[in-house]
Amino acid sequence: MRGFFPRLARWLGGRSRDALDRLRLLQVEPGAWLADRSSRSRFTTLDETQLRGLVRSNTCFIFGSGRSLDQITPPEWEAISSHNTIAFNYFSVSRFVRVDVHMVGEMVCPDPVNPAIWRPVVQEYGRLIEENPFYADTVLGLQEGLRALQSNRLVASGAIRSGRRVFRYRRIARGLQRPPSHSLRDGLVHGAGTLVGCINLAVILGFKDIVLAGVDLYDGHLFANSETGAVSRWESSNTGEADKPHLTAHTMVNYLGPWGRLLSEQGVTLSVYNARSLLAQVLPVKARLI
Repeated sequence: MRGFFPRLARWLGGRSRDALDRLRLLQVEPGAWLADRSSRSRFTTLDETQLRGLVRSNTCFIFGSGRSLDQITPPEWEAISSHNTIAFNYFSVSRFVRVDVHMVGEMVCPDPVNPAIWRPVVQEYGRLIEENPFYADTVLGLQEGLRALQSNRLVASGAIRSGRRVFRYRRIARGLQRPPSHSLRDGLVHGAGTLVGCINLAVILGFKDIVLAGVDLYDGHLFANSETGAVSRWESSNTGEADKPHLTAHTMVNYLGPWGRLLSEQGVTLSVYNARSLLAQVLPVKARLI
């Protein structure tokens, strides 16, 4: 890193506002990165071996936010709770099931440059986690590095309580078709989106049965079982273009088809819980638990 910050300062041209805005649009914010580095002692950081200690089952459910989650019955949720769970994005508004790991990725923000707009978004993201009883013992996966804008801002915001367990991950192969990595230190394949990284984590932790629930893709409607007074970004996602296929549908189907075949050869089943999911075109459907 020697010489990096002097070069950065010269590029910023005296730290002009326009230059700083350009950095943020590139998902680079040195101040948030430095705040993350200086705040690490506030959390209990788990390594890969310690993460494996969370495993209670051969099965891991990974949760998207599709409306099919509302069709899962209470007995099914009870059965799901006996297995491991990974969630991402805004699953933290839910009140369905205990979440073992939450991967911090994207936050819905109309202006990632204006602090008056993005700061409340980051604070709200932290509040949704900290006020959710199903997240009381959840381990947070925080993206690592200068370009980990959302995770860095979340840590810098102080919205996450001291002492919470976290682990750090790097994104690799963004937009590229790559097989899952086999160690956290090698990074998590991002590929077609955060869902891919969650699956990669489940592979690293050794699960033999990985089930995608609420990953519908045929529309953009979101589940309704959420906190009272759901966040405005959540509500707005259920309007307008919600009846059309998800923006990532085609890309995700094409990406996870090869992963399903590759993992099957390794003795790992990647399946979907909703038989109507577009992913059922390329992945097996998991039998209902009840």
